[in-house]
Amino acid sequence: MTAERPKRHYRRREDLRSLLVEEGAQLLADEGIRGGENVTLARVIQRLADRGHARVTTGSVLGPTRLWTSQREFQLEVQASLAASSFGAPPLDSTLEEIDGCLATADLSTGEGRSRCLRELCRLVGQANFNALVAHRPWRVLLAILGTTLSTPPTDDDDVILEALRRSDRADVEEQQAVLYAPLLELLQMRVRPQFEPDGLRLLVVAVTGLAAGLSLHARSHAEEIAGISLPDPDGSESEWHLFALGLDALVHYFLEPVNP
Repeated sequence: MTAERPKRHYRRREDLRSLLVEEGAQLLADEGIRGGENVTLARVIQRLADRGHARVTTGSVLGPTRLWTSQREFQLEVQASLAASSFGAPPLDSTLEEIDGCLATADLSTGEGRSRCLRELCRLVGQANFNALVAHRPWRVLLAILGTTLSTPPTDDDDVILEALRRSDRADVEEQQAVLYAPLLELLQMRVRPQFEPDGLRLLVVAVTGLAAGLSLHARSHAEEIAGISLPDPDGSESEWHLFALGLDALVHYFLEPVNP
């Protein structure tokens, strides 16, 4: 006799709500915004049941006095959950590995050496970071959610989505400041230019993030135009640049300066 698979029962309504929203966010990330309307409670419940969770009926969670009054209300909460979570941001592991590779061969003992290192960091790490970003499906879904929200007539739902995106953006900017930018500034003996203080580092990160978001919209349709740009190096040789890396280099030098010029 085959043993029946154990079922996981829900102790509280909020436990069930959280589980359904999390699974809905995962489904949205898997299928993208084109499948957004297909992120229905019935499909989410089925996905959970297939993994051994106790089956619930759509009627038990949808309707007056239930968890959601409509499918649209559920889908809005799923989108807001994905937008507000760190799930949408790609991990920084590949970026940190690229940074370590640049630093391993850099001469940081002189101002000239640190300047060359900064240029290579922008060139190599910039492209690696951009590639990781556009390859990360949840992040592309976030862009699509924002685009959908801004392209339709304003509704009360917009505030829910936009506030969730703002929370996510703030968390991402704070992480990048602490993990990437601040340590590199200290290592390369750079500082924010006085005219941008006291908020210059945050503004730099926001500008770089905005540049990445804008260029990522062209990554599929104009890939050949934003990569493989050959430019001369200070020593007369040539290096290939990604357009995002060029923008990163310009922004970094606009906001930052050497501690000892």
